[in-house]
Amino acid sequence: MRYTRLRLKGPRGAEILPFIGALGGPAALFTTERGEVAPTFYACGTSFTTFLVGRIGLPETIGLMPLIRTGGVLPRIEKLTGGTIDAVRQAWRQSIER
Repeated sequence: MRYTRLRLKGPRGAEILPFIGALGGPAALFTTERGEVAPTFYACGTSFTTFLVGRIGLPETIGLMPLIRTGGVLPRIEKLTGGTIDAVRQAWRQSIER
């Protein structure tokens, strides 16, 4: 968690944050800037996924994977957590700040 928190406070953290818990990723992942962006993006993505597993369980998290292609993943997360995706992201941010 500390590592993730430090990454978010780094020079590219604010740019990457909107992609955590969302579909897609920063365009810079596919450019020569990848080395600057990827460590933060993947550390935060892993942290968010771990947080989500803690909230909804591993089987439900695995069940989200086929929904990524169809765009159904975010509504399913909202249904499973009982809150909006923004609320889930906020709870994750609070958890890494502790």
